[in-house]
Amino acid sequence: MIKEISFKKFKKLIDIDFSFNEDINIISGTNGTCKTTLLHLISNGFQMPPSRSQNYSNSNCVRVIKSINKIANPKMEAIVRESKNYTDPAEGTKGVLFSINYLDHSTLDFRKHNSKNPDEAQRYAIKPVYPRGKEKQSLPAKPVLYLGLSRLFQLVKLKTTPLQKFR
Repeated sequence: MIKEISFKKFKKLIDIDFSFNEDINIISGTNGTCKTTLLHLISNGFQMPPSRSQNYSNSNCVRVIKSINKIANPKMEAIVRESKNYTDPAEGTKGVLFSINYLDHSTLDFRKHNSKNPDEAQRYAIKPVYPRGKEKQSLPAKPVLYLGLSRLFQLVKLKTTPLQKFR
């Protein structure tokens, strides 16, 4: 679980911190305020646990989440791949773009990594900064599933059912 994300600069998130807790967290705002960006970066702050993890009574749940995530929760580089033009998410900023402080008190810094493949020149990935000569770091393993309202609320029902029925 994430305790806090501190942004130096990433898109419109400049010199701002977001704190979270173990209970309920709400992310709201008008269009264009980086809500989806924030959710994708939270997702990118974890790696999927192994399918045969001992942490779950039914290890099949990890396989189900993995298959849903292939469609519903792409990694940042997959989102960027769809873009026609390269857009620098941290124009003029090098090095650490943001840091994630986890509930276990560990912290990982994240950076932008531009693809060196000329066929993928418009791609970047968000990766942890792995300091040289220090203890090996890796993303914490937690299953993350992001379901936006469009995935939870069927638009067909909105068009065919009076709104009062949903209250």
